[in-house]
Amino acid sequence: MAKLTKRVRAAIEASIKHWEEAWAEPNPCEINLGRDQCALCALFWDDDCERCPVFVATGAIHCEASPYVAAFGAKQDWLGRYTANLFDKDKKRTRWKIQARKEINFLKSLLEEAPGHAKPD
Repeated sequence: MAKLTKRVRAAIEASIKHWEEAWAEPNPCEINLGRDQCALCALFWDDDCERCPVFVATGAIHCEASPYVAAFGAKQDWLGRYTANLFDKDKKRTRWKIQARKEINFLKSLLEEAPGHAKPD
């Protein structure tokens, strides 16, 4: 496994910080997820994620095989319940927090494992 460059390590750390802030946010309307909020996407999206540590770890582009997919879905589900003020919104929030924590832990594992990838151009 290759050593992470400073730039890639900083992007992973920024992604972790973003997810930790999202995890702590009490209002799903204030949580923004996606490539525009991802420091790793800023580095690797234009190359179809080819050298992204998430791609290297999962083998899938656009975080499709990472915990991101379930976390995004849980957030959207919570958002729908929250805005409609439905009875099970707290249950949906709990599901979001569990899934978001999985994404945070996954991103932290990228720092520990330092999957091999080329330096971004």
